[in-house]
Amino acid sequence: MFYDSFMKICEEVGIAPSRLLIEIGVGKSGANNWKNGTEPTNRTKKLIADYLGITVQELVNGEIEKPAAPKGDELKGIDAELYNLLRGLTPEQAVKVRAFIAGMKA
Repeated sequence: MFYDSFMKICEEVGIAPSRLLIEIGVGKSGANNWKNGTEPTNRTKKLIADYLGITVQELVNGEIEKPAAPKGDELKGIDAELYNLLRGLTPEQAVKVRAFIAGMKA
């Protein structure tokens, strides 16, 4: 059920579901409807996924695929200072950074 996946992802990244819905412009009642078995529109799923910096598939599955942290030679070409800054973020801060970067890539 979408509701369960949505709640699991919100808990994993440390963001209140109602706050997320407000910030993307979807009413808080959306989650109540999902709890009763309805599915959000594809547009709403995309808005949520983009906000969280994940794919719609990850959102629907309730599982965020976490890439392995770069090591040694893999850091070549990556700003190591930026990488170290990102490692120290709280889950909520990481969500915001991911959303910001996803917006820049669009």
